[in-house]
Amino acid sequence: MNNYTTKIFKLMVLLQPLLLYATVFKVMIFVQLISEFILIGSFLQLFLTAWNNRAANNKSIFSLAIVIMLIAFISLYWGGFTYDGFIAYLMFVSMLATWIVYPHIEINAMNSVMKYSFLLQAMLLIYFSRQSFAYDMHIEDMIATQESLILGFNNPNLASMIIFYVFVGNLIYYKCERRFWAKALYIFLLTTLFYHIVETDCRTTLLLTAFVVISFFLTNKIRTIGKIMIKKIVPIGTLAFPILFCLVYVYLSFSPELRDMELFGKPLFSGREVLFVDFYNSFSDSPLIGLCGKYKFANAHNGMLTILLNTGFVGIFFYIIYIYKNLRNISNSIINIANVLPLIAIIAVFIISSSEAAMLVAGNLFYVYFLTLLAFVKRESYNNKF
Repeated sequence: MNNYTTKIFKLMVLLQPLLLYATVFKVMIFVQLISEFILIGSFLQLFLTAWNNRAANNKSIFSLAIVIMLIAFISLYWGGFTYDGFIAYLMFVSMLATWIVYPHIEINAMNSVMKYSFLLQAMLLIYFSRQSFAYDMHIEDMIATQESLILGFNNPNLASMIIFYVFVGNLIYYKCERRFWAKALYIFLLTTLFYHIVETDCRTTLLLTAFVVISFFLTNKIRTIGKIMIKKIVPIGTLAFPILFCLVYVYLSFSPELRDMELFGKPLFSGREVLFVDFYNSFSDSPLIGLCGKYKFANAHNGMLTILLNTGFVGIFFYIIYIYKNLRNISNSIINIANVLPLIAIIAVFIISSSEAAMLVAGNLFYVYFLTLLAFVKRESYNNKF
C-alpha cells in the first residue's frame, strides 16, 4: 500500500525552501498557497493515518487528540466563531497532528529530500543575511533599521527560531556524513548559521543552540546517564519547564536586585512578565475551556500559557497528558545514540516555547520543521547503540 502520509510530507519538505524565499521577499501568492497546502496537508495526513491504522490496538494517543480538538472547538464557539479564530484553531490542531503522523513517516524514503532541503534552506538563510534588508524592520509604511539580524522575517525572534531548526537539521545530517568535502561544507554552513543566531540577539535560542551542540559532542560519553535521563526525567521535565518558567519569571521580576540585571548585554526581563500577568488576568473570562481564537498563538510568548488561554484548565489538562504520553513513547523507544540528538532538539523546542509560543503551536511554517524532528527521532538506520 502506498504511504500517502509520507508523500504529502515529502511535498511539504520540497516546498519549505520556496516558502522561506516567498516569505522573505513577500511573494504573497506563494506564501498563501504553500501555507494553505501545509495546513490542509496536515489534516489529510491525520485522516489517512487514522484510517490506515483504524484497527490498531493502542488508540489512546489519537483519542486524547480528538478530546483536545473538541475542547478547543467548544472554546472557539463559546468565544465567538470568527474566521481568524478558526484559522488559529486549525493551526493548533495541525501541530497536534504531528504527534500522530510521525510514526507513519517512512523516513528512509525521505532522507535525500530532507537532506537537500535543509542544505538549500541553510544556503538561502546565509544569502538573506547578505542582502540590504537583513536588518530592516517594516513598521506600517516605515522601515526601521535594527541592530538585530532579521533576514526579512520582520522579527529577530522568528528569524532565530527558523535558523535554529535549519541548524539542527543540518547538524543531524553532518553526524551521518562520511565524505570529507561534505563534512567541510556542513562545518561551514553550521558555523555560519550559529553566527547568525548570535546576530539575531535572541538569548534563549542562542543558549539552546549551544545546548544542542554540546549534546552533539557528549552523546557518545553519557550512555548510562543518558538512558536514565531520557526514559525517566525528560518527559516530565520537558513539560514542566515552560509552566515553571512562566511562574518563576513573573515572581523574580518583582525582585529589586534583579530588575536591572542584564544577560548578554540585554535586560534580564524583557516585558514578557507584564504580558504573562495580563493574559492570566484576562483568562478569568473563561477559565474552564478558554476562549480559542481570542488570543493569537504567538502573542502570549509561552506555549503552555497559550494553550491555557485557548482551551482553559480542561484543555491544558488533557494536552499535558497527551504530550506526556507521546514523549514517554518516544523516549522509551530510543535505542540509538544518534536518535538522542533530535530528541534533545525537541526538548529545546519546548524550552524555547517558554518565551516564544510559535515554536510549539503556530502551525504552517513550523509544522514541517517539527514533524521533521519527530521523524528523525524514530530513524533506525544507525550502527551505534546504547
